[in-house]
Amino acid sequence: PTIAYKLNDQLSFGLGADIYTFSTLFGEGHLEIKSQTTVGAVQREANGSGTGAGFNASMMYTPLQNAEGKPLANIGIVYRSQAVVPLSGQFIVNGTSLADAKSNLVLPQIITGAIALWPVRDKEREWKLELDVDHVKWKSFRSTTIDLSTPNALGTPAIPVAQDWRNSYNVMIGTEYKWFKLERMPEWEVALRGGYMHIQTQMPDQTFNPGIPSADQHIPSFGVGFVCKEKGSFFGLTNCGNLGVGAIKPKAIGLDFSYQIAYYEDRTIVGHASNPTINGTYKTTIQAGGVTIRLNF
Repeated sequence: PTIAYKLNDQLSFGLGADIYTFSTLFGEGHLEIKSQTTVGAVQREANGSGTGAGFNASMMYTPLQNAEGKPLANIGIVYRSQAVVPLSGQFIVNGTSLADAKSNLVLPQIITGAIALWPVRDKEREWKLELDVDHVKWKSFRSTTIDLSTPNALGTPAIPVAQDWRNSYNVMIGTEYKWFKLERMPEWEVALRGGYMHIQTQMPDQTFNPGIPSADQHIPSFGVGFVCKEKGSFFGLTNCGNLGVGAIKPKAIGLDFSYQIAYYEDRTIVGHASNPTINGTYKTTIQAGGVTIRLNF
């Protein structure tokens, strides 16, 4: 939930609540921490579900507008607080549950600065450029202690998991060029999108976890979007305003396609603090695509 207050045409403020949950309502839905001992290949897993909350506060300044009162430049700042999620679950060794487990997951505070510019913005088209920078306070993620209902093999009721993560910066740039009126498609809007993200790794060699891909990332992305207005023909099948039941009919239908690929820089780990078998070189590439259909009422 979020509330916003517009002081004037140039300055707005926002305040909201962030709710984080790991729930078994859909599928497994829990957080898992897995590890393997250096001797005997013992597989250990601690999982848990729970809910925590934080808050966010934001400000947006619009120093420049066009004749229609639409922004030509926006400057924004967002603060997202640290949050603690209490988790309850099980401690599992080689597939067998040995004890109930509890722990706290600390999520970092994030400070974001952003600027958006519209070199072109009129009734026929608009071109938007945006730059966002996140400062993520991962340094608060120092260690995790897993409390057990019964002592573990070492006779202790808790398992410390060292993290010692470091703060990081994420830089994101993007652009969108949108046409509102096309001669061949007068009832359609078309948008072309592109972007790039650079994400710094937060995980040091000493506590590197191969189960969490962690290296500096370079992520290009591409997309295209279509909006069919009420009187437009949806690819020759029907008018976009005819969909729906009775009086409940959409004023427009949106169709978006997106694709991104995350290139992780090669990561060579030496001197792991607890498990030398983790030392080595890691190569990771992740691809993702998406299709979205939306109805505007």
